[in-house]
Amino acid sequence: MPKLLISLDFDGPIAPIVDDPRDSRPVEGAIQVMQSLLDAGAQVAIVTGRDVQSVVEFGGLGDVRGLVISGLYGAQLLRDGELIADDQVAGIAELRRRLPEALDTVDKGLWVEDKGLSLVVHSRRTAQPAQTLVELRPKLDELADEFDLEVHSGKCILELRAPGYDKASVLDLLLKDYSPRGVLFAGDDVGDVPAFQALRTWSQRHTEARAIGVAVGEVSQVRELSDMHVDHAQELFKELAALL
Repeated sequence: MPKLLISLDFDGPIAPIVDDPRDSRPVEGAIQVMQSLLDAGAQVAIVTGRDVQSVVEFGGLGDVRGLVISGLYGAQLLRDGELIADDQVAGIAELRRRLPEALDTVDKGLWVEDKGLSLVVHSRRTAQPAQTLVELRPKLDELADEFDLEVHSGKCILELRAPGYDKASVLDLLLKDYSPRGVLFAGDDVGDVPAFQALRTWSQRHTEARAIGVAVGEVSQVRELSDMHVDHAQELFKELAALL
C-alpha cells in the first residue's frame, strides 16, 4: 500500500453525475473506503475540474485524513490542510460579463457555473443538450480566442479556462512526487483523456511498475484508453475495497 497511488476524478468515479453539480454526493461507502486506503498507507488523490472548496463542501471530504485534492485542473491543490491556488485568470472577469448575452441567443435553459478561474456552460436543462452545445460552440470559440482562453467539452458542458491546465499535468506531478510502484487512475469523461494518456506514457517508461486506468461509464474515448471498465461509482469502490 505505501507504494500505491490511487487517483480519482470526482464526478462520475466518486459521485454520480447529476443535473446540478451542487447536488452531487459521493456514493455510499466511498469516503470510508478512501480513508481505509489512506490508513493502510496508500496515497489517494482527487483530480477534478471542480474547485477544491466545492469538492470538500459537497463531497463531505474535509475530514478525510491524508487526502490530496487537486481542483480546477491543477490550478488549486489542497494537501495537508494547506490550499495552494493560482491567481485570478486574466480575461475571466470580462468573459463573465459577456457570456450571458451569448447564451441567451442560443437557449434560455443554458446556465453558467462560475468556478472563479473558469466558467462552465451547462446544457442539461435544455430540450436538446448535445445539439445546443453544437450551436453554442462557435460563439464560445470566438470569445475564448478574444480572451486567450480555451474551450473544453464534457458531458453536457463546455468549459472556458486558461491554457496549460489539464489532468495530465496534475497526474504527472503526483507521479513525480510519490514515485509509486503501482498506480490506479479512474475517470469517466473526455476531460480525463489527457490523464489516461499520461498514465500510459508513464507506464511505458516505468516497466517495473503496474499502472491501471479504469473507465467509469460509457464514454468511448475513455474506454478505449482504459485497462478496466466499470459501469458506475458503486462498482469502482467495490473494486477499491477489494484492494484492502
